[in-house]
Amino acid sequence: MFNTVVQITCSPGFSLNGAQQLRCGADGSWTPNVPTCEPVFQSPESMTCSAPVVENGVIKGGAKPSYEPNDTVSIICKAGCRMIGASVAKCGPDGQWQGLPRCRFTAKFP
Repeated sequence: MFNTVVQITCSPGFSLNGAQQLRCGADGSWTPNVPTCEPVFQSPESMTCSAPVVENGVIKGGAKPSYEPNDTVSIICKAGCRMIGASVAKCGPDGQWQGLPRCRFTAKFP
């Protein structure tokens, strides 16, 4: 609609190349020109996961210093704890672990 103003934002991992605010002109075109969202370069270090930390849990087979995206680890809860969630977690493309479980102490009543 004529004279409508919009704000442009890009999804995470992309940066705006051009104006953030656009206005619709009488002829239906946007002023200034419609911007683009360009992927942000990520260094290989930012796309790796450090060894996951699960309180009261350990990584089956031991931990490595870093993991590549799509690498998985199996978590085992220490004695006296029960697992909440799946035992396998995956290193995501953003360098964050996906699906890390929690290990909670089990209550013992006399």
